[in-house]
Amino acid sequence: MKNVIIRNIERLVNDGNNNSAKKEHVEPMTQYKWKMLYRMAEKYGITPWVAEGIKAHQGDFFMRMPEDLMQDFLATTEEKSTEKLERFNLDVERALSLRNRLSSKSLHAYARDFIQTVTNIEE
Repeated sequence: MKNVIIRNIERLVNDGNNNSAKKEHVEPMTQYKWKMLYRMAEKYGITPWVAEGIKAHQGDFFMRMPEDLMQDFLATTEEKSTEKLERFNLDVERALSLRNRLSSKSLHAYARDFIQTVTNIEE
């Protein structure tokens, strides 16, 4: 499952670039999480994409982004790059698949099998 920061980035990108038929509301976040969203967008070079989403969500009740971050997003001079956006989406999918492979159920199964192997060796 994606965290609130990733979900909000995806909503802002999709809604700001008319990739979704129905605009979804942005989920409420703390000031800290908005800063994390900004850092992530900067790291991946998708700030222009997110800025379009911010413009599209100006009247959204839950769009409680700190004013300084909103100004940073809207003042971006970076060009939109579909390659950077695709890299972001690919990294999110990779992280989710890795997390799913390391779920607690799989770790419990690994531990159970390990214990079974060890006890069989002692016999």
